[in-house]
Amino acid sequence: GQLITVTSLVNSGTPSGPIPLAGQHASLFGSSAGWSQETASLLLTATALVPGGVDIAVEFSLHGPSSLLPGGAVPFISSSPNPFLAVTQLEVASPVLSATELPGWPVLRISDGSRVPGADNLVTIEIRPNVDIESGVELTISGLQGTQSQLGPVQLTGPDQSLVGASHLDPCAGTLTLTTADTIPKSRPVRLTLRLVNPPAPQTPGDRG
Repeated sequence: GQLITVTSLVNSGTPSGPIPLAGQHASLFGSSAGWSQETASLLLTATALVPGGVDIAVEFSLHGPSSLLPGGAVPFISSSPNPFLAVTQLEVASPVLSATELPGWPVLRISDGSRVPGADNLVTIEIRPNVDIESGVELTISGLQGTQSQLGPVQLTGPDQSLVGASHLDPCAGTLTLTTADTIPKSRPVRLTLRLVNPPAPQTPGDRG
């Protein structure tokens, strides 16, 4: 029943409630902890004897800040009812929950398979996000004006097509909307292909009669 509290975990966007624990010693705390966003604290309740003289390691996930916050947070650890921990400041190599870069695409490439007017064009899309993208998120690719492909869903191929559950092409707006069917992990390269019809050849004055 010993309680261990980690405080000063400021800047997280995770709502209050239980969160799962992982790691080698998660079972010592019932593999779950209580999180309070309001007090920026994590409460671990020992459900088994926590051995002395052993480094105890548990892992948990919190959402990072919603905006840039380079400084991060320096957490503290305490225990009750018996304050048996001699070190009250959690030793970390660097502050946690810092945010030094905006969500984005370190890799974002779109390449043509054909530049012949009116021809089928196998377009390849390559992306790699710097954050996790959850299931059900809509990704919009713009700049596809001029295609003669029809309004509606398009067939996706490629090694990562299973990550996309739905697609919608709007040729008038020049946009392709992709809805994720599964989580795309941070730094995971994603490669998709689709077939579009190229714009027609521009008319010359002679063509107009």
